[in-house]
Amino acid sequence: MDIGAFVVERMSARIHPAVAEATRGYFRENGLDIGSAWLSYALHPRMPAAIVIRLWFEGDDARDVYLWCSEHAELAATLANRLGCGVWCFTREGRTCATGCVHYDRNRSVDVSYFQESSGPLGVGASRLGVPRDLLEEQLEMGSGATLHVQQPLAGPDDPRLLQNAVDELLSDPRSQFPGREAFPVFLPDTVVNELEATARRVGCDIGLLFWAAWEWGKPDSYKAFVSESGKKRRPTASMPPSELVAGQPKTEPEPLSAGQRVKITPWVPTRLAKQLHDLAEFCDRGVGWVFMRAYPLARARVLAAAKA
Repeated sequence: MDIGAFVVERMSARIHPAVAEATRGYFRENGLDIGSAWLSYALHPRMPAAIVIRLWFEGDDARDVYLWCSEHAELAATLANRLGCGVWCFTREGRTCATGCVHYDRNRSVDVSYFQESSGPLGVGASRLGVPRDLLEEQLEMGSGATLHVQQPLAGPDDPRLLQNAVDELLSDPRSQFPGREAFPVFLPDTVVNELEATARRVGCDIGLLFWAAWEWGKPDSYKAFVSESGKKRRPTASMPPSELVAGQPKTEPEPLSAGQRVKITPWVPTRLAKQLHDLAEFCDRGVGWVFMRAYPLARARVLAAAKA
């Protein structure tokens, strides 16, 4: 698919008026018609430090957007100078896969310029932005994968809350904050919940991430407990802990857990993990909390000493 888009290295709800003003100035300086032009924005929670901008014209297709962006990469320099942050221009011709990326700093200077008949330039940009290449590509295409997609005519009037509403929605919707995860109600001892919550505050992550890590780190040695009424056993699946966390290596074991009262929590966990726990609970004719607690004590010391990767 053809691509033509700009990426601003800032996730700010207040940039739209400045983007629109700078873009209109660029049009005037270059004798371009503003009448049928639109500004589109794509935001995604896994790209927390960037917003994708695409300029398009009524009646245009992706090919036209690619061609316009290829001819007007300097708009990125205008935006970078106006916004005071780095801005990228990405282009790709779908037919030949010829791909380019140019990065302008706030002083309009080019510090990255890379063109190749492959996806290499997308990889360069993704690495600099700190996001997966396939996610960047998805957002540049502004397909259904863009969590939020808002647009406004370039001619205005400018809505100062155009992006504010989108960013508010992005931050308030847990499904957007935790892509690929789902709410997972489970009953656990309050002693376990309390130490998971305390560890999440210390590490600076959500409790679902620790729940996920605890299950994956303790799972390999816990499967001997999963036996059906007929005596059948399950083989453990491969461990897939979250890449955001590193298991701690404590020098001493934590104090033993007290029993505690069962309380309900709803961590956000990967869909496949939720399915694993439900399948094992049904296999053993037990609750999902019981299944989780077969793994948690085995991983507990590493969980309590965990750190961000």
